[in-house]
Amino acid sequence: MSAEDAPPVAVHGAAGRGGLAGVAQRWVAFWDEREPPTCLALIRMLLGVAVLFDLATLAALGATTWLWAPAEAGGAAAWDAAAPPLFFRVVAPTATGAWALWGGLALSALCLAVGFRTRTAALAHVFFSVQAALINGPADRAIDRLIRIVLLILVLSPAGRVWSLDARLSTGSFRGDFTPRGAWPRYLIVTQLVITYFGAGLAKGGTHWYPWGGYSALYLTLQDPIFSVVAGAPWLEQPLPYFATRVATAVTHLWELAAPLVLLAAHYRRTADRPGRLRRAFNRFPVRSVYVALGVVFHLSLAAVLRLGIFPFAMLACFPAFFQPSELARAWERVRWPRRVPANPP
Repeated sequence: MSAEDAPPVAVHGAAGRGGLAGVAQRWVAFWDEREPPTCLALIRMLLGVAVLFDLATLAALGATTWLWAPAEAGGAAAWDAAAPPLFFRVVAPTATGAWALWGGLALSALCLAVGFRTRTAALAHVFFSVQAALINGPADRAIDRLIRIVLLILVLSPAGRVWSLDARLSTGSFRGDFTPRGAWPRYLIVTQLVITYFGAGLAKGGTHWYPWGGYSALYLTLQDPIFSVVAGAPWLEQPLPYFATRVATAVTHLWELAAPLVLLAAHYRRTADRPGRLRRAFNRFPVRSVYVALGVVFHLSLAAVLRLGIFPFAMLACFPAFFQPSELARAWERVRWPRRVPANPP
């Protein structure tokens, strides 16, 4: 689904008359919409940097061997000896092999971030990430799976056409070619984010997420010494902070469950010329902007008080998909430093 400010698609002929032919024509027109690939390039760069930071942290902690080497090499990984992962059929299953896997992940993430052989780099990172999951399944996080999904979309996208070494090699400029190309990869990423957040909301079945549980889920999580950086802090017991955690719990759960409203708001924006009170109400209220703003606050707050690795930052790296390239360009023009005007212009 396109961003909230996407213009309605003009449909003529059979589509205007309705019926199956009209539905098919509108469907084809939707997936054939074009836009500059700047949002996809931003996602590519931000996601590559986030993954690189995660891998650097892993290496600094000395956990590479422990994660991906077998027990006899000092690791905790285990797999069926009769069917070893493909990576360890080519590379010896040793501590050196574990570092080779880390190297493959890091090199592909670096190439992704700078946009060098972008499609190959994205596909290579998915391959190495899948091998890491097969080597040590319990260490494969939900965010790793989401990153693989997004990267598979980027493999088929023009994400390397701008702000990349690929662009430098093909056009002579790092900025690249801003010719409009298929917008459907961004639509798929938005849909994936909506599914992820809505699914997370549905999965919260514990009573602590609901009024009858006192909305105490976040408070209890902040008391967990494994995940929380403020566990045991005396101020958590004070009435105001405790009340704030209850409000945050309720808002977080409702925010996740409200994710499909982003797609509904986009649809109403695209069809603003049609009648309906609900459509008019949605178009008067900035649903998408409010949802994204709450998401930024949500993820940055989690990053500040909980040890969640790259989860908040990798999710935020995908947020450019919520916007059209033209919207981000206008936002950049508003916030960047004004250009210096010469005293005596020619």
